[in-house]
Amino acid sequence: MAEKTKRTNKKNKKKALLQAISHRAIFSNNKQVKIKKTWT
Repeated sequence: MAEKTKRTNKKNKKKALLQAISHRAIFSNNKQVKIKKTWT
C-alpha cells in the first residue's frame, strides 16, 4: 500500500511538472505574441 502511494505521488509530481512547463511555455508564447504585436 505504501509502495503504491509512493508511485502515485511520483506520477502526480511528474504530471504537475509537465503542466507547469506547458503553462510556462504558453505564458512565454503569449508574451512573445504581445511583443510581436507591439512591434508590428
